[in-house]
Amino acid sequence: MGFALDEISFNVWLDGLKKLRQAGLKAIIIKPAMIGGISKSIDYIKTARKLGVTPVISSSYEAGPGFVYEMKLACYAGTRTSHGLDTLKQ
Repeated sequence: MGFALDEISFNVWLDGLKKLRQAGLKAIIIKPAMIGGISKSIDYIKTARKLGVTPVISSSYEAGPGFVYEMKLACYAGTRTSHGLDTLKQ
């Protein structure tokens, strides 16, 4: 069993991520709107992959173009996991 971190925990991103991986970290939840956009999200996806952690894209109530970019980032993440892109559905 493992656990995931979201953008609130990104202050441990590079320094602590390797230790957290050893402790059972399986996924990083990436909300592009919360961390600074597309390019920063791509950096996080690349780093997660490099360290063997699954990148998961999640939305923060975006609509229109923002949602389209999040779908593209989910495809770029290249994981076989479910992404959190349906946050407006009741």
